[in-house]
Amino acid sequence: MKKIALVKMASLILILTASITILSGCFDRREVDEMAYVMALGLDKGTTNSLRMTLQIAVPKSISGGGTGGEGGEGGGGKSFVITTLEVPAIYSGLNMANSYIGREINVSHAKVIVFSEELAREGIMGYIHALMRGKEFRGNIFMAVARGSAEEYIRN
Repeated sequence: MKKIALVKMASLILILTASITILSGCFDRREVDEMAYVMALGLDKGTTNSLRMTLQIAVPKSISGGGTGGEGGEGGGGKSFVITTLEVPAIYSGLNMANSYIGREINVSHAKVIVFSEELAREGIMGYIHALMRGKEFRGNIFMAVARGSAEEYIRN
């Protein structure tokens, strides 16, 4: 009887060990080359939608010295960033829209600054700040700035 219980216990340990090693893969991994890291985000008052969002996206190959530049836009010629601007109804829907045509997954966890235009700041930006604070992608120590004129011009310069 003790031998049967010992065999059952050994087989149970073997099954548990095998299942732990099989099921502990990296199924949700995200490669660095598959990400588009936003360095700066600019928000202006939009003409057709409520916001005009400008994203400054890092090109890792140019920063590290490999490759020859970015993927379209202003990233050619060995620049270390790409700047894109789009009209969006809200911040998060704008990030989703950018995901649809950039070809990489937008990641704003490394963003250093969010620039608001002077016109948008005069109307009030607390709603945008609260939306950013609720999102898990934005860090709490990100810099906020108000640009004289438009945020797009500030980021481009």
